[in-house]
This record gives sequence, structure tokens and C-alpha cells, in this order.
Amino acid sequence: MNPSNQSSTTQKKRPRRTKAEMAAYREELACAKKLKAAEKEKAKAKKKAPRPCSKAAQSRAPAPAGTQSANSDDLPDSNGPFILDDYANICSYLEDERNYKQLYGTGSKTNIGGCHLTKTAAYDVFAIYVNDHSNRRLHLTGKQLRQRID
Repeated sequence: MNPSNQSSTTQKKRPRRTKAEMAAYREELACAKKLKAAEKEKAKAKKKAPRPCSKAAQSRAPAPAGTQSANSDDLPDSNGPFILDDYANICSYLEDERNYKQLYGTGSKTNIGGCHLTKTAAYDVFAIYVNDHSNRRLHLTGKQLRQRID
């Protein structure tokens, strides 16, 4: 037999991963999947962020605001602690009477015909404000911000 014929008919073996390498690979895939899901949730929340009410919207009944899936409850808070500037941003947001009333209410009945946000939607708007004023350091959701403040 000619050795050159033998090498052309046999195929090279593909390298196989060990069990430990496969476990690491699966873990890597799971992490990538979680990150992709988190980015998808952020994009979805950003799309569904409530906008200021127009005159046409005030005449209609408000739609239910930003419902999040159960998967977003499991996401860990990867944001760092608040710094002095973050507290200043929070205080400046809450100094506006309209913003404060959206989050905590007035204690009296709501106005008829006014644009009313749910508490969840109000915290989502608040989180967007804090994220925008934090020099891209924070990426909080409304739920995470509410847990930190309340």
C-alpha cells in the first residue's frame, strides 16, 4: 500500500472537548444568553417608556403602562452604589412638584381627566432621568431604583 493513498482516504480527527471544557463552554453560552435577554429587556423597556401626555391622549383612557416579564425579576443589579451626584439628581427630580406627585401622590383624589401614570410607569420615567444624568454609569430599571430609594 502506498502511504500517500492512505492519508488521503482517512479524515483528520476533529479535536474533542473534555468534560471540563464542555462545562465551561455551556456556562459561557448561558452567560451570553442572559446578557442578550437583559439587553432585549432594556430595549423593550426603553420602547415602552411613557411619554408626556398630549391633548389627544388626555381625552382617551390611559393604557396600562410597562409590564415587565418575570425574567426581569431574576436579573441582578450590576450597577454601582450611588455617589453624591446621583443623590443630587434624585433631589432635583423630586423638587419638581409634578414628579413628586407622580411617585408618591397627593393624598387626595386624582383629578378627573388629567394624565395619570401608574406608580410603576412613574418609577420607569424616574429611572430614565437618573440614568441619563449619571454620565452613562448607571443602567437602572424603575424597579431597581424603587428598591434603592424606598
